[in-house]
Amino acid sequence: MHGFYRIAAAVPSSKVADVGFNYSKISEIWRSASSEDACLVGFPELCLSAYSCQDLFHQNSLLERCLGALVDLKELSKDLDSIAVVGLPVRFQDRVYNCAAVISCGKIHGLVPKTIIPNYREFYEKRWFSSGSEISNQSIDIGDQAVPFGVDLIFNCGDIFSFGIEICEDLWGVIPPSSYQAIAGSHLTVNLSASNEVIGKKEYRRDLVSHQSARCLGSYLYCSAGSDESSTDLVYNGHTLIAENGQVLADEQQDGRDDRLVYADVDFDRIKNMRISESSFDDYVPKKFRHVKLNEPAVLKKKLKRSISPHPFIPEDKSDLDARCSQITSLQELALL
Repeated sequence: MHGFYRIAAAVPSSKVADVGFNYSKISEIWRSASSEDACLVGFPELCLSAYSCQDLFHQNSLLERCLGALVDLKELSKDLDSIAVVGLPVRFQDRVYNCAAVISCGKIHGLVPKTIIPNYREFYEKRWFSSGSEISNQSIDIGDQAVPFGVDLIFNCGDIFSFGIEICEDLWGVIPPSSYQAIAGSHLTVNLSASNEVIGKKEYRRDLVSHQSARCLGSYLYCSAGSDESSTDLVYNGHTLIAENGQVLADEQQDGRDDRLVYADVDFDRIKNMRISESSFDDYVPKKFRHVKLNEPAVLKKKLKRSISPHPFIPEDKSDLDARCSQITSLQELALL
């Protein structure tokens, strides 16, 4: 399929602190995405526990149930041809971290902790979570395997498909972790989020995702917690976004409380070629990352879910075409003055 791979952003129904229910919804959606040739599906931040558990994050029983569900997802992955990126709280050396787990082919390939912990206005995550910004070259024993743990992980699935992880606030920082990941070879950023809704935030969030994908010459998958989260302090609406080098391919919000699964077919071959041709991308010194090898992504066999214009430089909308022609004429006039 000429370098196209299908990725998906999922917003499952959830119940706060009901890990069993949340696991069942995540596994159901993962199966559905895999059947539609999605090679990777991202889920919201802390989706195994739900984001709004508050002080329940200090309870051992909740943390242990989440790890148990993670092991169950690892077993489920043996029967699926896709990668899942799932959020959960993880205890490590007497601290609790807000993490994303990468799962496929009967294995947990890595755990990435959140770097920037918001603690302003309506957010007070430092009450429960520590920043993982200094964690590298570490591992955690989960079940029968030692799982790589840290912010220094990039996941490689062949020559043109590799990805890194951000969690919600990481994108809003001055220098998002995805910037360093892209310089080190990541082609896709998967952001697990629980971004609340206020007037105007949707548009700002869309701009952040679009601009970061363009700045990194890459693709960006963003999925946020849905309306089943507790509305004690905040309200959520399951915003999902997928962008490719500044172009937004998918932008949807939850309709009521139904599960949502949003797809986009990303041209990873184009991303690879752009990075080769735009030589200034090589002027940055990359940070050191551990590159975790995964199997080649599932091949896209179904019809593309995006249209490819036969005339990419000519706007299809008449008003846009008129504006483009006017701009070209103005530039020619300026050149002749």
